[in-house]
Amino acid sequence: MKIETSNEKRILNHSDIENIRVKINLIKEMETRKDSVRAIVNVTFFGCLVIKGYRIWYSSRGLYVSPPATPHKGKFVEIVYMENKVLWKKLEEKIIECYQSEEFSKSINGQT
Repeated sequence: MKIETSNEKRILNHSDIENIRVKINLIKEMETRKDSVRAIVNVTFFGCLVIKGYRIWYSSRGLYVSPPATPHKGKFVEIVYMENKVLWKKLEEKIIECYQSEEFSKSINGQT
């Protein structure tokens, strides 16, 4: 991903994943089913580019993240795509880590 601001070119790299902001919007347990969305996530890159609509899912294989998608001809099509698979994996790990931290924080504070 290349970001151009003024005359400076910027390429997203591994260290940038550590500096992103992740906002987790938990979905209440009573609203979820076994294999369903657990949270909606907004991610801010470079302090100014916000991508809304990542989803954290739970399945029998555990947690995973899906990028924002829109319905098209009976199926969902990703509207944000990260070509670099290593960076995508790091982003997914960061989102899940933030989700687990948020879930833990809510549980020790007595919120459900």
